[in-house]
Amino acid sequence: MKDTPFAQFPDMSKADDSQTIREQLAFFGKYLKPHKKLFFFAVFCSMLYGAAGGAVLPLCVQYVYKNIFEDTTTTYSTWQIVGIASTLPAIFVFIAVFGFLGAYLMTVLGLRVSVNIRQDLFEKLQTMSLSFFSKKSTGDMLTRIHIDAGKMQFAILEVAG
Repeated sequence: MKDTPFAQFPDMSKADDSQTIREQLAFFGKYLKPHKKLFFFAVFCSMLYGAAGGAVLPLCVQYVYKNIFEDTTTTYSTWQIVGIASTLPAIFVFIAVFGFLGAYLMTVLGLRVSVNIRQDLFEKLQTMSLSFFSKKSTGDMLTRIHIDAGKMQFAILEVAG
């Protein structure tokens, strides 16, 4: 398969348990490198989303419940009650914004990497001889290009998600 445009790309259709997503991503590092800032910002947003949903929200629910419903000795002004009660909706907004940003940025990253892979394959196809095209069916080549680039995009989204 060295004489094909796909020789430089790993055959992701034959990935088994021994070939992990991490190994596949290691090969595609050159495609991720130009988008390093986007990748780290998307991971950062996803980490904030996870931290807010997993740690901050339960702590705030305990705080609000304890202060408003269990503490009958303290009297609160209307503004204090509004302030305490508005922490939960504020946290939900925070969770929603960072959850959206993390998912959106990872999708954008996956699409950019997919476009770069397809461009490299297209450039390689342009250099192939006519005998190559007479031996290979067009459908097989298009399927390989589409599926491998799509699997790479899925791998990026799966690792980050």
